[in-house]
Amino acid sequence: MSRSSLSDITISRRAALIGSAAALMPTLAFAQDQETEGGDGGDAIQIVEVPSYGARRPGPVLNLSARQRGKKKERTGLVPVVISIPDAIVEAPVEVGQVIDGIPQNPTGPWVITWYSNVSSPGLDTNVVMSGHVDYWDTGPAVLWNLPSTPAGSLVYVTMAEGETFTYAIESSVLYSLAELTPEILQSPAIFGDTGTEALTLITCGGEFDAVAQAYLQRWVVRAYLV
Repeated sequence: MSRSSLSDITISRRAALIGSAAALMPTLAFAQDQETEGGDGGDAIQIVEVPSYGARRPGPVLNLSARQRGKKKERTGLVPVVISIPDAIVEAPVEVGQVIDGIPQNPTGPWVITWYSNVSSPGLDTNVVMSGHVDYWDTGPAVLWNLPSTPAGSLVYVTMAEGETFTYAIESSVLYSLAELTPEILQSPAIFGDTGTEALTLITCGGEFDAVAQAYLQRWVVRAYLV
């Protein structure tokens, strides 16, 4: 696992974000306990719609593999609290999101990243999925505005509540139309599926904006791998 080596200013800002997130830790820990020690423990996650950012789209049914379930029960409490992508000018808090009734929750605001904690967690050697807004109705450009143009090889730093940092490198950015996001594609390793190795998938909106539906007609899927 690589360690981050940002400037003192960036480190100070991240420390401030971690400090702010620490106030939420009792709530985050409770949510994590519900996932790992409760009846389901993430054993049968169903995803019927992808993050919509305002419009909904049918999606896959995704079952967490036995390999993931075992590791999740061995390693609990791996809660990401800050994500940094220097080349995309991103330094943002990470909120805990859920797949509820098959629908991944949308980010709650323009400057936060949502982590789907009942899909997977960092450190489990599989696919960690997060999402964020590209812009916002009363804000303009939002947290992931620069992500689609961020080049391959750019580093992504995910800092955990305990202070541990996972470093990923972007490998690909793919723009999907909604028509292309079939259940087969969504449940494949390309987006929500088990990658078999430590990966980070970031999803945001893109392409043409439908003014009538007030929704983007495409989705960017950016894939990064642990370095």
